[in-house]
Amino acid sequence: SARDKIHWRPFEGPLRTSSCEAALRVVRALLGAIHKEVPRRRAPQAREASDQLSDHAAATNHRVSMEIVPPADATERPRATSPIPVARFLDWLANDTPSPQQRVSLAAALLISRHGLRVIELVGFRFAHLALGDDEVALTLAAKSLVRAGERRLDADVRQALEAHWRDRGIEMASVAGTAGGSDMALLAPIDLPLTERGRAKRSQASAGYSASGLERLLRSSWRRFAAAHDDVPAAFTPRQLRLP
Repeated sequence: SARDKIHWRPFEGPLRTSSCEAALRVVRALLGAIHKEVPRRRAPQAREASDQLSDHAAATNHRVSMEIVPPADATERPRATSPIPVARFLDWLANDTPSPQQRVSLAAALLISRHGLRVIELVGFRFAHLALGDDEVALTLAAKSLVRAGERRLDADVRQALEAHWRDRGIEMASVAGTAGGSDMALLAPIDLPLTERGRAKRSQASAGYSASGLERLLRSSWRRFAAAHDDVPAAFTPRQLRLP
């Protein structure tokens, strides 16, 4: 079946946020179990030493210590011993080569890091969730959890990043002020859509925004470039790590 068919994207359908998160927890648990089951490989030198000394070891009841090496992909870069450098990433992203993708990545990363939002929540925001004042912008999150639900007043740099993304889409703050509270237009949306059936369908929808998987791919791509430019930055990354202190 073609990958742009909706049944390939179960977490973008009508599932509730809690159902999506529960399913993803199961997936992460399964992947974690698989990772633990991957057999470790002994270093060739240790294996050769073991063969040469096996008879002697058996006779003297001595154990030969076998060196264990991790999978090849884990040896390419040392494992991080500290939390990911979120502040450095945000600063790097803010000064990255300007482009529509850079601007929407920055807006999304700031919303996740500064205001504790999740990717699945970001893709659900519309201009109707905005409350605009003279000097501030607030974003209302409708969530089942009373702890998460409510209004979040956006930091100045978050607001500026959003405005830059909106300008890429031909939306000025003045027009946003006139539509906030009633517009179904997505808060974050791609500038260029792929020439697939799914992409063509989105082009016909004025309110269409990023899917959760699309926004995740965008943020992961930004992180890969950041990690490639800094030897001390771990390559492993998920957008939810931006929410960590």
